Amino acid sequence: MIRFLFTCIFAVRFSVCCGHSQIFDYDNDKKPLFGISLHSGLFLINADIDGAGQGVGVGIQIPANTILSVRANAYFASGKGVGVQSYQHSSFGGGLVESVFEPYRNVKDGWYPSYQYQKVVVEMEGLLNVLKLINKSYDLDFEYLDVYILGSLGLFGKQTRLDMLDNQGLPYTNLQSKVGSGLSINTRKGRDQIKKNVRSIYDGDYETEIQYPGNLTLSYGGGFAFNLNKSISVGIEHKFIIYPDVDYIDGIRFRTSLDQPLSKDKASYTNLFLMIKI
Repeated sequence: MIRFLFTCIFAVRFSVCCGHSQIFDYDNDKKPLFGISLHSGLFLINADIDGAGQGVGVGIQIPANTILSVRANAYFASGKGVGVQSYQHSSFGGGLVESVFEPYRNVKDGWYPSYQYQKVVVEMEGLLNVLKLINKSYDLDFEYLDVYILGSLGLFGKQTRLDMLDNQGLPYTNLQSKVGSGLSINTRKGRDQIKKNVRSIYDGDYETEIQYPGNLTLSYGGGFAFNLNKSISVGIEHKFIIYPDVDYIDGIRFRTSLDQPLSKDKASYTNLFLMIKI
């Protein structure tokens, strides 16, 4: 899907450069069209332990006029992350304070966080077409490109699972010596090597689920849509995602038993989309 959308975007640019403007020969004041879009892209998690993955979804866009639209959007996203520092149980003063981390009560070396996050979102979005607003304000006629900003409110179901135990159901032990205590977390190379070593030690089974409240999501962002013709558009969109009162997306909330970061977990979603207008 992503390769297909990139191909479409390059095709649009090529046609614009070659001057094929005849495909845009339609009335600027024509009633806006109802649209159905498919999108897929990169999902990034900004938390105590950063993560990355992919998202895919579908949207139904209902225009109020040529400038304002409402979009019902639903998508699935998932991401994984691995920490570069070990977290100790609260019995050692560390940040693993929840009961789910009880297996590490007597493990002094602690645990390098490794999590998988998945969510399903249904949201309502408002879109303001900035370029069409400029067109109307200055009586311009430019239909090759749409530029818009958006804001949304949605509900989501989520699941965070941790790779906390080995294939025998026991906590990982002696991790600091196995991962490499001499590796520096202050360099990109050192951090990458730590993550690689952790993945090679862990069994990759996210067997432990951590429960936490919260089902509201807010997002804002913008995008570009290249109009191939009056019925088909392709484009790219980026949105920042906020989860009010949610700070367990990565399974980690406390740095130490008494120190909780003030910032909440966030995410972003950059996607390519194909829209069919009816």
